[in-house]
Amino acid sequence: MQRSSLWIILFILLLSTAITVGASKPADTAAQTMSAGALSSGTGSITTFFNSTTQFAGNMFDISNIGSSPITITSFDINLGTGGTGALVTVFYTPGTYVGNETNAGVWTSMGSATVNSAGQDIPTPLSVGGLTINPGQSFGLYLTVTNYPAASMRYTFDNNVVSNTEVQLTLGIGRGNPDFSGGVFTLRSWNGTIYYDIDGGPTPTPTALPTETPTAVPTETPTAVPTETPTAVPTETPTAVPTETPTAVPTETATPEPTATTGPPTDVSLSQIQGQETGSSLSFIFLLALIVVAFFAYRYVHKLKNPG
Repeated sequence: MQRSSLWIILFILLLSTAITVGASKPADTAAQTMSAGALSSGTGSITTFFNSTTQFAGNMFDISNIGSSPITITSFDINLGTGGTGALVTVFYTPGTYVGNETNAGVWTSMGSATVNSAGQDIPTPLSVGGLTINPGQSFGLYLTVTNYPAASMRYTFDNNVVSNTEVQLTLGIGRGNPDFSGGVFTLRSWNGTIYYDIDGGPTPTPTALPTETPTAVPTETPTAVPTETPTAVPTETPTAVPTETPTAVPTETATPEPTATTGPPTDVSLSQIQGQETGSSLSFIFLLALIVVAFFAYRYVHKLKNPG
């Protein structure tokens, strides 16, 4: 009985472990998929010229987003005259166009400014100013100026020009003197430089970190590990190991001695009594043997109950 209960408990524990291990696995590794239809971002740039023919403090021109995604200006390359050092260059923007707003400082917003040293005439000088986002179909007027002119001069080219790629179109433009917004205006001037920008094509694809629902790690109900009731180990009553009474080993009466010459044969009554006594002795011996056998098996049964296995 105890061995059977032990095997049942062991089987239940193994089954619970298998359920726990299976439940702890992710529901499906395919849950870590890319967002449907997402477009990755990119970068772009557009360059006009680096073959200047004249110079002054700055330039104005228009920029338009002719693509299908928003763009954000991140930086510029500009063309400064040779020997310019410590030039404070500022970038302004206005919605729509610069045309008609050349001297109206109130409609312009500063994108930022930086102090740079010229890399040399017709050589790109990096300018770390940016942050303007232009949506598809939008246009802005831009104004790049050396605010502390004549620390350096802005180099540019004669004539009006339109430069474009698949995302951006530049409509050039005018030259400007100093100070900012109130200096001279010079038409038919094309800015020299490069504009760098980010293309916002939509959210970048990111994998789903984890499924939102997970299976229960451990079953909420478990079977009883040990039966609440156990059978009685030893019976409360045991049979008597040895009978308390034993039959008489030898009959108390003896057979009648042989008759003398003058005495006749025994009567039928005396012979029946002797035969009855012999029969009774045989039955008593058999009964005693049967009791001993029963007591032996009873003892073995009780011993086995007390010492299982």
